[in-house]
Amino acid sequence: MKKVILLFMTGAAYYIASMYRQMPLMVLAIAMIMLDIILFVLPRYLMQGIQLSFPKQMQHTEKGKTECYDIIVENRGKLPVRYITARLQLYDEKGTLIKKYKVRKDDREMTDIISLSADISHCGLYRLSISQVRVYDYLQAFSSAKSVQQQMNILVLPKVKAMKFKFPYMELQGRQSEDANREQMRYSGTENRDIRQIREYQNGDTMRHIHWNLSARADKMWMKEYERENDSFFRLLLDIRPPEAWKAEEKDGFYELISAFILGFLQSDWGLLICWYDSETGGFVSMKVEQAAQYRNMMAKLYKTEFIADEKADSAYARQQAVFGNNFIRLNLGLECYYGEKFRYRFTYENLEQELSQAYLFSLC
Repeated sequence: MKKVILLFMTGAAYYIASMYRQMPLMVLAIAMIMLDIILFVLPRYLMQGIQLSFPKQMQHTEKGKTECYDIIVENRGKLPVRYITARLQLYDEKGTLIKKYKVRKDDREMTDIISLSADISHCGLYRLSISQVRVYDYLQAFSSAKSVQQQMNILVLPKVKAMKFKFPYMELQGRQSEDANREQMRYSGTENRDIRQIREYQNGDTMRHIHWNLSARADKMWMKEYERENDSFFRLLLDIRPPEAWKAEEKDGFYELISAFILGFLQSDWGLLICWYDSETGGFVSMKVEQAAQYRNMMAKLYKTEFIADEKADSAYARQQAVFGNNFIRLNLGLECYYGEKFRYRFTYENLEQELSQAYLFSLC
């Protein structure tokens, strides 16, 4: 609209100057024409010094949570740039376009960062890509655009909800709290262990290992991370063979169940050895999870795995279960939970949140 008004005013000035042929009117018409030329060329000059990028290659968030994704605007030119718009596109792990966004930065924002606020309603590994940047002149009458090849991965995790496990060693009848805590530490493997490192608190960490003295001095939470024995890892087998009448839309429920199991074990100070079949490699993926960062890496790896059922997968799972014996938990896409070969519980997609809030007893002896 501004461009139309500006061109109309230039045309009117030129028309009046040519009609009356007076010097002031002719100077005004020439000035208007020169202004149009400058404003037309200016965005193309400013565009040469503009670079857009993401500050992170990977950012994680929770499903359904509104998150801010920053875009760094770098101006390498000599003139300031006041008005910029960027077009972004969100793709899922299969490369399907999910949504388009448009963000804007103007001179009222005294910052070199453009922020996009967005929420993603399903779990998965997504790709946020900057497809185009557009720079405007100082009157926002003319603009220049160019394509941009910048992208960032977004790891969308299930909502943080830890399952409440009730282990046998926690049922210590008639003991004082100190004895119960000492017994629990003995079973969980934290007694007489060396501290591996001190690190910042991460969402999902157990409160038992907070370094209270250091946290009080630093005014933020610090954790003691112990060396873990091999026998303090419990085995979790993920059966990702789709059953009949299974819908791909139900993946979220499966991811939420896995997340609740993992966070529940971590809060109980048990590490997990998590395995699942990868049809691409023809073998099993095995990952140890004993802290929040490893949990995120495991979920990102699982998101990339294709869920298929065939004879190779059936024989591979049979061999893996024979290796594990009976001391492992198996979860399948039907939300069924087995302890070894023994069926323990079937969760439902409709009431999953309520079911996860309950306590379940699994023998670890």
